[in-house]
Amino acid sequence: MSVPGPRPDGVPPAGLHRLAMDTVRGWHEGVQRIVREADAEATFVLQVHSAQRVEPWDEPAVTLVGDAVHSMSPGRGEGANVALRDAWELREVLAATAGGQRLGAAKGRYEHRMLDYAFAAVEASRENPFAPRPTG
Repeated sequence: MSVPGPRPDGVPPAGLHRLAMDTVRGWHEGVQRIVREADAEATFVLQVHSAQRVEPWDEPAVTLVGDAVHSMSPGRGEGANVALRDAWELREVLAATAGGQRLGAAKGRYEHRMLDYAFAAVEASRENPFAPRPTG
């Protein structure tokens, strides 16, 4: 699990387990139970990396979706949702090509939109991984 604050390097497994327990204090009892009953001596530090914002690219035959372009911390639980939005957005612009839009222009519109919403999610997951997702 992710915990707030600096990376706890050098903390023994039991201390990491206590940190995890402190982190979930006040959360749903089911979550607390999972952490409480975990093998404390098997607790370890894992560093998670998120993608860095990229500039739009000019490759007429290739585009990217999901983690291929915007991997993010799992803290907010948004990665799969953003990847599904990518698929939907790409489908929308590709469907428009049936109406006569040029494929390259449609693909470029998808990429510009995707880079905006996807990297907003990446930045939110990096900066505030425990905040609730906005609704609506």
